Amino acid sequence: MKHTDDRYAPILAANRIYGDTYVSFLEKYSPNEEERLYVSVFAPTAIEYVRWVLADSMKKGIKRLYFLARDAYSMYVVADMMCRHFNIDIDCRYLCISRYSVRIPEYHLIGEQCIDRICIGGIDVTFRKMLMRAGLCADDIDMAAKVCGYEGKCDEILNYSQINALKDVLKSDKGLLEKIYDISKQEYDNAVAYFKQEGLLDDVEYALVDSGWIGTLQQSLRNILKSAGRKSNLLGYYFGMYELPKGENINSYRSFYFSPNKGLRRKVLFSNCLFEFVFSAPFGMTLRYEKSEVGYLPIYSSDENANASSVRNHIESLKNYTVLWLTKVQNIYEDTDYEMLERLLGMCMALPSVIEAQILGSGKFSDDVLEHSMKTVAARLTQEDIKNQRLLNRLMIVSGMKKKVIRESAWIEGSIVLNGTNVKKNLRHVRIYKYFVYLRKQLKRG
Repeated sequence: MKHTDDRYAPILAANRIYGDTYVSFLEKYSPNEEERLYVSVFAPTAIEYVRWVLADSMKKGIKRLYFLARDAYSMYVVADMMCRHFNIDIDCRYLCISRYSVRIPEYHLIGEQCIDRICIGGIDVTFRKMLMRAGLCADDIDMAAKVCGYEGKCDEILNYSQINALKDVLKSDKGLLEKIYDISKQEYDNAVAYFKQEGLLDDVEYALVDSGWIGTLQQSLRNILKSAGRKSNLLGYYFGMYELPKGENINSYRSFYFSPNKGLRRKVLFSNCLFEFVFSAPFGMTLRYEKSEVGYLPIYSSDENANASSVRNHIESLKNYTVLWLTKVQNIYEDTDYEMLERLLGMCMALPSVIEAQILGSGKFSDDVLEHSMKTVAARLTQEDIKNQRLLNRLMIVSGMKKKVIRESAWIEGSIVLNGTNVKKNLRHVRIYKYFVYLRKQLKRG
């Protein structure tokens, strides 16, 4: 019987430790298809990333690491196991946080720049979704819609040009800005108290660990901590970084797999949304912080992650895999096997099999700062939807030359495979588009 992970076995076998760990896992646990896929691709990815973070932290003398909710929860689990096994003197902590929980209390600190945080593109962005990022109620959103010319159109999907055009309009609405600042000030004290309680204002050198992408969460957190009295800068470890926030020093953002100016091919063959789905925590998203009888507690959007069952299975597999891996390694200082990771992640994310697309693409996902309008990771797209995302068609639609709507997918490669029509050609066009986007950004940065 063929298994979905059979095509990864030769890649893992080329690395003695991961090859042996993979075989040992299969023999001991008799995993199902999803578990086999996870330990073939994602368990080695998590371990290599964490190993790199710990090794670099020790070189820098960092004694405390904050693994940020929720993308870094799996990394936190692995790091804690490694530190205990190797007696590494690093305090690993899990921090309940989200872009929303840290941006709301930050808005009044950065003035009208908060609109740049609010007006960010994504999958199926609408005027209402954007204004909800500011914590505004329905009445305030409707009032802003009248000012901006979106009355009765709050739920229409916006393209990037429309989103960018709204920035100046919203910044000119002083009444709206004051409402945003008032909400921000109401949440600020509790946020600072929670961060202080968790040790973020301690006079020690620590670093953040997260998935990455554009780095604004670190910037927002630093702004809040600075306003509360922290003087030293923040250092962040990230799996990958596409961009840096405006004005930030690249030395404060350490990238493992790709960075703004490096790793073009890795970016093209990578899916950050799929990464977030796989590497999550079973808990709900952090919305804010409130005072209780036992201190300050995070308030979640829901009791559980929409993918809690799947995520728990992933974490259990990761723990079991890591136990086996630890019996086969002498230390954490060996060079990272980037070639192995490129082949594993590139094959799974950019060239998935049908079974892989079904397993990974069926999860629920939202790329917004608030988890509304959850969709499947690999959206079910028609052939026309897929063609609309080719480079020239997309440019014509975004510019208004074609009157069509682009239906996005969190994992477009998975959607193409599930569609089943002209798969190779459609996947090739995805790579062409990604090369165009990332190379263009790289050239603009000089």
